[in-house]
Amino acid sequence: SADCVGMQRQGVKMIYVMASYAPSFARLLTAARQQSVDWPSLAGGIAYDQGFISRSGAAAEGVYNDQQFAMFFNQDEAARVPAVKDFQTWTNTVAPGEKLDLFAVYGWSSAQLFVQALKAAGPKAKRADVLAQLRKITSFDADGMLAPANPAGKKPPTCWLGAVVKGGKWTRVTPANGFRCDGSYYYDKG
Repeated sequence: SADCVGMQRQGVKMIYVMASYAPSFARLLTAARQQSVDWPSLAGGIAYDQGFISRSGAAAEGVYNDQQFAMFFNQDEAARVPAVKDFQTWTNTVAPGEKLDLFAVYGWSSAQLFVQALKAAGPKAKRADVLAQLRKITSFDADGMLAPANPAGKKPPTCWLGAVVKGGKWTRVTPANGFRCDGSYYYDKG
């Protein structure tokens, strides 16, 4: 709370948090709102977490999030992106009630990348064959679960989507489907 008041006194007009995690960001927002600090709040992917809204309560309303992964626990997204529906179905099948989080998404996507390389390596693939195939995958998005990246070239995604907490739930803001890939400002390609 004291930090929020101090930032307000110093003229802070907005907060953007990206190197944290949802529970910490929720505590910051709650403390800010308790001090009547009403800055626009942006989160670099960290706030899209199933527990964020319940931890933040009303303080979450209006929080924007830019992210490089699909809205993987959102039912509307599951209707638009078959990979999200598959992820939700299989996670709920093998771990009923388990929280759908970014760690699970990255595990799911990593397994998909491995299987793609394994299939390309052939039925009698050896480790070297799989690694050679991985070095050929220059475009990967886990069937829309992630923004497109170039794993072989070690290039992260430059695309993103924007979401906002509206009416107590995460809602997609931009683009209507998929990811925005309209500028190099999101990640310096240099």
